[in-house]
Amino acid sequence: MATLPAAVLSTRGAMKQGRSSFSGHRITILGAGGFMGRYVTSRLGAVGCQMVLPYRGDELYMRHLKPMADLGAISFVKYSIRRLEDVEKVVAG
Repeated sequence: MATLPAAVLSTRGAMKQGRSSFSGHRITILGAGGFMGRYVTSRLGAVGCQMVLPYRGDELYMRHLKPMADLGAISFVKYSIRRLEDVEKVVAG
């Protein structure tokens, strides 16, 4: 029986998760447009999470996050921090 190289073995577990897979988690990330939010969004998108990214300003400031996950895995939701209904809707997913 032939043995597989270490590089192949290390990627075998990663093939179960990753882009084009759904991990079963739906996550709301407040502050995704900020410095750390970019990296958190990228990491969660790499493991197959669906994300809700609320924003307060213009959607153009959030468009750099679109390629961080598969098509349809990121939902941008406009909200106002002053309206309780908007905050509840965003947190509920």
